[in-house]
Amino acid sequence: MTDAFGSTELDDRSEPEQLGRLLEETTLSWRKEFVDFDDEDAQRLADLESLFREHQDELADRFYDNVLEYDETNAVVDRSERSIEALKDAQRAYLHSLATGDYGEAYFRNRARIGMHHATLEVPMAQYVGQYTVYYEVVLSMLEERMQREVVAAAEEWAASELESADSQRDGLFTGEFSVYAETDYSRSGEDEFELSESFESALREAIHEGMQDVLSVLRLTNLDMQMAADAYDAADRVGDDEQATGTDDERSGADTARTGSTSDGESDETGQSEGVGGLADEISDILDGNT
Repeated sequence: MTDAFGSTELDDRSEPEQLGRLLEETTLSWRKEFVDFDDEDAQRLADLESLFREHQDELADRFYDNVLEYDETNAVVDRSERSIEALKDAQRAYLHSLATGDYGEAYFRNRARIGMHHATLEVPMAQYVGQYTVYYEVVLSMLEERMQREVVAAAEEWAASELESADSQRDGLFTGEFSVYAETDYSRSGEDEFELSESFESALREAIHEGMQDVLSVLRLTNLDMQMAADAYDAADRVGDDEQATGTDDERSGADTARTGSTSDGESDETGQSEGVGGLADEISDILDGNT
């Protein structure tokens, strides 16, 4: 079965035991609580779905423009069996999934899969984490534009409300009929200072606050994503260490066999163990690349 990222789902055989424990509901719940990610964040992200979909091509293009600019990251792309366009499709899907996930076990299993995929491609952790700056630049830029529109809309809504109030119609700055300043219009509290109308200031502050809460929701979720990816890197390293340790044991066993001239069943068992661990690593790579 393939998902939006073009990778088959990890199964019990290909998922290192320690990574499986990290995907337990109790662990995920604690992590969410630790970064203060809750249902309100999930709803805010869902409300951003159309915005993310609108900018997904821009994100994909800028992401790989940045990756292909450097020899170090270009080398990683060369190791992938996927085309640049296929890789861009994965980035589009990732951005869209930020606003459409259920943020449960299945969601973070997918994040673990992404981290494991990068680990098997030997992408340095610094590069993996560093790539998120492109996400921040694109996503925060679009959220900034959205926030500016919301602030303007709040000001216009306040203005319309003031115009409807007979008590507020007087000479002012916006329409000639009312003022954004308080009742002490044009009375200076300082050399160049005026006191804003409390209702006008409150409307602007609320619009800015709402925009910043959207930003925080995105940052909380991407932080959780990076946590899971880092754990996947660690799990991949442990698989590699186990494979290396098994290989060392095989070498010692081979030397002992050579000295004794024995070709017992024990040698076959140890060789089988080595192939099993090595096969696990290969299977992880194949599964993540969508080859099985």
